[in-house]
Amino acid sequence: MVQSVELLLDARLESTVRHDWEALVEAGVTRRLRRGGEPAVPHITVGVAASIPAHVEDALSTIDHGVGLELRIGGLLLLGGRSSVLVRLVVPSSPLLDLQATVWNALRECPGVPDTVAPGRWTPHVTLARRVTSSDLSTAVDVLGARTSAEGSVAGMRRWDGDVRRAWALDG
Repeated sequence: MVQSVELLLDARLESTVRHDWEALVEAGVTRRLRRGGEPAVPHITVGVAASIPAHVEDALSTIDHGVGLELRIGGLLLLGGRSSVLVRLVVPSSPLLDLQATVWNALRECPGVPDTVAPGRWTPHVTLARRVTSSDLSTAVDVLGARTSAEGSVAGMRRWDGDVRRAWALDG
């Protein structure tokens, strides 16, 4: 399973994303996002690996976690892959890109780090819906397309362990 490092959103941005999630559920585009049997928490994934050894976990705990870093969530994007994922772009500021590069540097020797999270290749985003069909895409745009941005900040950094389906805050 996947191991990830994620930025948490402040209350204002979290509320905005949850509003988008609910609008998509009500429109029949998606089901409620869940993780580990619990409701999902809006976040920005800044690093991914197949496994993260204890010494890397320790290093992640000591870096600047970006608390208070200003964020702007922008327009809708559709990411490809095995299935389409509807996301909101997180406008890539220099401080955000620097923070993500720091996380990538800590993780780069871990097994299973995809090249899509390497600096210069990473697309900062917040996931709104997975497995979006082409017929649902127009509904999603109708429901969400009017709002083009929201501003807030990073509230913290956490780790997600997909093997045990558990998240915890990284202290730093």
